Amino acid sequence: DAANEKVVSISGSSDTILARSEKGEIFIWGQCEYGQAGLGIHDVQLSCSRHIPFPAGKISSAASTTSSCLVSTENGEAYVWGVGLLGLGPTMQKLDRPVLMDPPLFGNEKVVKVYAGNTSFGSLNSKGRLFIWGQNRYGLLGLEHGKDQYFPFEIFFPYDVKHVSLGPDHSLFLMK
Repeated sequence: DAANEKVVSISGSSDTILARSEKGEIFIWGQCEYGQAGLGIHDVQLSCSRHIPFPAGKISSAASTTSSCLVSTENGEAYVWGVGLLGLGPTMQKLDRPVLMDPPLFGNEKVVKVYAGNTSFGSLNSKGRLFIWGQNRYGLLGLEHGKDQYFPFEIFFPYDVKHVSLGPDHSLFLMK
């Protein structure tokens, strides 16, 4: 599907890869048995990229964990799907299609960039505020506790966050 597309960014963590085109479309390949394809299909493996139609608008940022995906649109909305701690609470841990995350979860501001590690997500809003959620193994989310985070939680820094890297056991926050 992405053969004739100009890909401007790629995100992947272990099993699932997302590519974003300059047209703001996303393509997926790799492991998809948990609904990461966002199409309601559960093929174990997609060996070729597959387009994920997104009627909510152009995608501005995309990120994937080992079993879930998160995108932000040019309108500043965030959508999540797959399996795991999706940021929608402890009972919502499996979605086979993209679901809009409520804007109050991000301080009622537009989401401008999303990040993912193996089992966690992060998002940066238009005011430069960072929100993070997912498995908090070894305190990797930068919270003051080791408990898993089921909803986006704002982390306060003395400087503006410019980039985030979420690993399996650690996080890195680049600030200005």
